[in-house]
Amino acid sequence: MLSRILLLGLAACIVSAAWARPVPPVVRSPKIDFSKVEIRTTRVSDNFFVLEGQGGAISLLTGSDGVLMIDSEFAPLTDKIIAAIQHIADQPVRYLVNTHVHADHTGGNENLAKRGVLIFSREQVRSRLAEPSPDAYGRTRSPAGEIIALCGPNTKVVPGHGPIVDRSAVVAQRDLILATRDRMMPLIAKGMTFDQVLQANLTADSGVPVPAGAETAEQFIWWLYVELTESPTGLQLNR
Repeated sequence: MLSRILLLGLAACIVSAAWARPVPPVVRSPKIDFSKVEIRTTRVSDNFFVLEGQGGAISLLTGSDGVLMIDSEFAPLTDKIIAAIQHIADQPVRYLVNTHVHADHTGGNENLAKRGVLIFSREQVRSRLAEPSPDAYGRTRSPAGEIIALCGPNTKVVPGHGPIVDRSAVVAQRDLILATRDRMMPLIAKGMTFDQVLQANLTADSGVPVPAGAETAEQFIWWLYVELTESPTGLQLNR
């Protein structure tokens, strides 16, 4: 039996809260044919499930009073998502929590609101959704230390992208962030651009594997580069 289930948008242990630069074209997603997307369901515990389709993962907590949903993926997938939920729950979705502003996590909000779903988020996310900006992806931070502190031996961590993991995987992510940060900061101090830092291949022999999944090494380097160049003190994360 699971001791805890953490509902976290954990893309490479970097959570969006309000970036100041657009994602570079090389890491933007290609055009999606939503008609071909299938929704996959994973049972984590008796009443907790994860749905995966295209974009961010959706977490579901089911009960006699309805379904609590974490994130909503893209708008064209709402009908498929609702159909998948109806296979595992005989109650409607009552509540939706948005972890962050990205469209692959919030795109279905309007469709679900029309169904009477009550939507929750942090105030910063609500403001970003109410007044979207094409060049703002939010500043980043790493919650890895907090997650590790909360994790027990049987804890399952549901990331925003990628497979369900345990505490050891979060520790590995933290170590990757720290190792790459320590290698990147001297390069930034020399005035290197993102392309120059990327060519340095900082994760190649760090001793910590770059996790497979939706978050590529290039995207990880970009996120970390933005954080370190825009924060005077760099990314603060303790072991």
